[in-house]
Amino acid sequence: MIRLEPKVLRGDDPDAIHDFRVASRRLQPALDFLTLSPQTAGIRKARRKVKRCRKACSEVRNCDVFIQRIEKLLARTRGTRREAWEAVLDYVRERRGKAHAKASKKLGQLNFARVYTRLRTHLESNTLPMSMEPGSELSEASQGREAQFQNWIFERLKQARANLERYFAGAQDSSDVQAIHRARIATKKLRYLIEILDDLGVQGSHPALTRLRKLQQHLGGWHDLEVEEQMMEEMIAEPGFLRERLDLAMQVMRLIAQNRKAKSRILARFREWTLAGADHEVLNHRASFLPRGEIENRPQHGVEAEPVG
Repeated sequence: MIRLEPKVLRGDDPDAIHDFRVASRRLQPALDFLTLSPQTAGIRKARRKVKRCRKACSEVRNCDVFIQRIEKLLARTRGTRREAWEAVLDYVRERRGKAHAKASKKLGQLNFARVYTRLRTHLESNTLPMSMEPGSELSEASQGREAQFQNWIFERLKQARANLERYFAGAQDSSDVQAIHRARIATKKLRYLIEILDDLGVQGSHPALTRLRKLQQHLGGWHDLEVEEQMMEEMIAEPGFLRERLDLAMQVMRLIAQNRKAKSRILARFREWTLAGADHEVLNHRASFLPRGEIENRPQHGVEAEPVG
């Protein structure tokens, strides 16, 4: 996040804004693990700031996704639909500029560099010395700490899984926007938690991640269309728009109707999904952490781009 923040503030790199938000989502569960330390209040404060940094860039990211989609559509669209998409593109670009100005001001107030410095100081002064030579044995006290840590992780995983099941069930039988949104967020939270478990060597993590990414892609595609629809509705709802540009408003309304059909198709595919799968295997391996030497020598997986949304 520190590396990307200058690019985010410049505002001309949509990928940087996307990666900044993904990094914040990966950082949050890592900070959750640190709440086991004595300085819990400081860690929680840092976590809240991380979340606010991501939220500050949310509108900019939504506009970037929509702009990219419109530009692709314009490359193959002609006639009245092209005129409508060009008008929408102008509106979203203007909206993006205002959103970025607001986000830059908010990020300046949050001062994430200070959060980073405090977290680094905390880690350097409070991390327990866990490194060991290969083949050596853990002391009784260390074994107790490790067992406590694993139990804590297992409980967090069960809670995240239960939340996903609850929200997933609510979204299956409902067209309620908030129900589907909660299912999407719960999917992300479980995915990023299991990413940490994958780094720690917990068996079953990799197939669970594959499944959660696919589910997240479905829900992310729906979310993008939902946000785009809201922007078009707000565009034609502006004072005087219907009176001054009635023909264009009718064309945009037809785009909204097409958008709703696309959302319905995505929801139909989503409802075919079942949560019974590989993530249960992770729950069944609550004590399957690799030896520390193996963890340190494992090839690190690359930071992949989060699915749009």
